[in-house]
Order: sequence, then C-alpha cells, then structure tokens
Amino acid sequence: LLKDADKALQFGPVSVMEKKNDPPSGDKHDYMSLAPYFWPDPNKTDGLPYIRKDGQTNPEVKDYKDKEYMPALCANVHTLALAYYFSGEKVYAEHAAKLLRTWFLDPATRMNPNLKYGQAIKGVNDGRGAGLIDSRHFVKVIDAVGLLNGSKSWTAADQKGMKQWFAD
Repeated sequence: LLKDADKALQFGPVSVMEKKNDPPSGDKHDYMSLAPYFWPDPNKTDGLPYIRKDGQTNPEVKDYKDKEYMPALCANVHTLALAYYFSGEKVYAEHAAKLLRTWFLDPATRMNPNLKYGQAIKGVNDGRGAGLIDSRHFVKVIDAVGLLNGSKSWTAADQKGMKQWFAD
C-alpha cells in the first residue's frame, strides 16, 4: 500500500479544465466524454452523425481527458487515503486533499456536478444516460473522504463542500 501511495504522490493534480475541446455548454468545468465506439461517418464531409463501430475505440476520445483523469484521480485519492489511515503519515492526506480540492472544490478548476455531456455521440446527442457509468469511480472518492475525515489536511469546510457537490 505504501509503495502504491508513494507513486500516487506523483499524480496530478488534474482538472476538467485540461481538455482540448469545450463541451456543448461551452463551459470546460462540465465533464465531457465521448461514446468510445462511435466514429465520424466517412461518407459525410463533416462526419456527422457519428456511426457505431462496435469494439473499435475512436482515438478522438483521448481529446477529452476527463474520462482518463477521473478514474485515475479516484484510484489515487483512494490509495492515498488508505495509506494515511493505516500509516498516519500526513503527506498522504495532504496530497489526497489537494487532488480532491482541485477536482471537486476549487472554483477555478472544479468539475461541475453533472454528467450531462458524458458518453456523447457527435451529431446524435450532447450526452446520454450511459454517461453515468463514468461516475462508477466516485465510490472510491466517498470512501477516501471518510478515511480522511479527522485529518488536519481535510477540513470541515472541505467535508461540507464535498457533501454539497454530491448533493448538487
């Protein structure tokens, strides 16, 4: 665990603000991911609407770092929180708190609390219900926040902010 946590100390912080393209809202704070198996239609000059190529991942999905960053963030925060909980080493709690604040709480870098633009299919929709699957990693964040509770690195304001983010 501590070896993994030491590696996690090198991760991030990352933010939804780092994606190349804006979501349909124009607000980079909105999470955005593309449905991986949909590609530009080669028979159309603009490629729209995208067509399904089952099992073939469109490399364009990598232009939206949110789907790459979110699971990595959640896994690293969880590892750091576990390491803090079991070792008592504050460096792990400090970095976990920094990662959480950057992704969820800091007004300049935070993700808006929605998945409206998750699993979008260009030319078909701006996002779809299947985008909720991207949030499956949040269970690690919720566990991590519980493990960090009581750390000097994780304040009552942080705890309140996370509760509000998930409520929103």
